Amino acid sequence: MKSSVGIIFMVIWLIGCSSNADKLIAKAESEPDPTKALAIIRQTEEYYKENPISNYNEKDRLLQAEDKYFTLAAKSGNEHVLRELFEYRSGKWVALQDELQPNVLERAKTTNNPDLLAAAAAIYGNNKVNVINTSERVNYLMRAWKAGDKPSAGLLSHHFVRLKDYDSAYLWSLRCIRDCDREKGIEQGEYINQIKLGELEKHLNNVEIINIQKEAAIQPAKK
Repeated sequence: MKSSVGIIFMVIWLIGCSSNADKLIAKAESEPDPTKALAIIRQTEEYYKENPISNYNEKDRLLQAEDKYFTLAAKSGNEHVLRELFEYRSGKWVALQDELQPNVLERAKTTNNPDLLAAAAAIYGNNKVNVINTSERVNYLMRAWKAGDKPSAGLLSHHFVRLKDYDSAYLWSLRCIRDCDREKGIEQGEYINQIKLGELEKHLNNVEIINIQKEAAIQPAKK
């Protein structure tokens, strides 16, 4: 008897979850702004993270909906989505990257939007889109930082550590001290040459350290 009651409650709960997903997907479909529609779908995904179910059909529908609205939002030119596209997406997204890359680079020439500048930096650092240009990557990371994107300082610090440019590495390490996730970067193998500030200071004299610390105290605009 207890088993039957449990099954009934589980069915009711699954129906409720399914209904919730259906409503939110329908809400996304009625939203003319693809970026807002994407946010709605992602809210639904967060719901399922907190309330996991075994309804794989619902999960597949959510993933398909996210792909749809992510693509539409990227094509509409949303800067934050474009940054995500070029910084974190790969595999099946390469075709979309190839399609949108020229427009992103053109817009980045004159923009002060930190997300778009970071997207351009990601493009110039990504050999999958065949436009590797280290100097341009550094240029756009610096512009992104000046526009208020603090994480760009972390990427710059890692870049200069690899080059053994200790003055620049120390400067950007100081600027990203509150934002760099060094341990995560090291674990992922991306920043394998990252070293601690104390190690960088060994390559500098006291005057250099003081001057760089003063320069690092100049903060970018708030994002």
